[in-house]
Amino acid sequence: MKFAFNWKAFRALVESQDKSAEEIAKCLEVTVATVHNYKAGRSTPSTNHMGAISKFFNVRLDDLYISLEDFALSEEQVEKAKG
Repeated sequence: MKFAFNWKAFRALVESQDKSAEEIAKCLEVTVATVHNYKAGRSTPSTNHMGAISKFFNVRLDDLYISLEDFALSEEQVEKAKG
């Protein structure tokens, strides 16, 4: 089974814990634009950054990934909903 960065989970963490992009960027030593790209799913954090994100938000690394099978299923459901 293959996995990918779950940007929706990352975005939900940022919003639920009321963390600013600046705080996260400082912790990860990246730009604020990079954090915004992670939140939007336009880029994927490195393995090292995934570990830092996990520690920053106090979540398991598993919580930041999604199986590509689940992702494909949800994309398929979106297409069905569009009609």
